[in-house]
Amino acid sequence: MGSKILFFCGGAYISGMEIVTLHLMKGLKENGYEVRCIFSGWNDGNFKNKLDEIGIVNYEIKIGWIYIRKPLWTMDTFINYPRALHKCHKIIKEFKPDVSQFVNFSFIGERIIDKARIKKIESEFNFVRKEFFMF
Repeated sequence: MGSKILFFCGGAYISGMEIVTLHLMKGLKENGYEVRCIFSGWNDGNFKNKLDEIGIVNYEIKIGWIYIRKPLWTMDTFINYPRALHKCHKIIKEFKPDVSQFVNFSFIGERIIDKARIKKIESEFNFVRKEFFMF
């Protein structure tokens, strides 16, 4: 089997960035890479369904942000932080990824990866053409 890649994604809903990421994960898996995905526990359920459809092992974890204009959302992030941290550490320890891919996500995930000394790739998707909308 190829390298192990752990993705950290938003996944609250499916939009351009999530569509491109789903295609990337599917392509990597089809080419022999072992791919897993950690995504936000605050979601509409569609991203998880798509991950399941393409056979990507996935973990729904409440990894959030610090929101200046939404203090209750920030509070929820911090309330869930210890559990999210524990779950991410457990996944990394069991999966032992060779590299992690950050798709516009998250201060918690980045701190965990930094501590685990795993190679990190960060990306931003700014534009997606309609012909990529296969899901």
